[in-house]
Amino acid sequence: MVYEIRTWPDRILKQKMKEVDFFDERLKEYVNIMFEKMYQLEGIGLAANQIGIPYQIIVIDTNTKKYDQQEGEEGVQMVLVNPEIVKKEGEIESTEGCLSFPGFR
Repeated sequence: MVYEIRTWPDRILKQKMKEVDFFDERLKEYVNIMFEKMYQLEGIGLAANQIGIPYQIIVIDTNTKKYDQQEGEEGVQMVLVNPEIVKKEGEIESTEGCLSFPGFR
């Protein structure tokens, strides 16, 4: 299957994605595909639905120069599966972009 970036108003970007209930080679394959596509597109984060995978998976790599790191901080590669926001605190002001909304910041 070819995984290409989906841009607004693609239907998959508007839908609630399925919870991941498999933790096997298929999940590992999806994560690898997502990191590969994210790096190819020079992004720092990618949700699975952005390339047509209908599951609650997000990959992030803060090692990139585009990420607003504090001096001395090391970046990290993250995989979020079925993520939930359970608490929030404080505010951060920054510029954000999205591969599915090209040209907007």
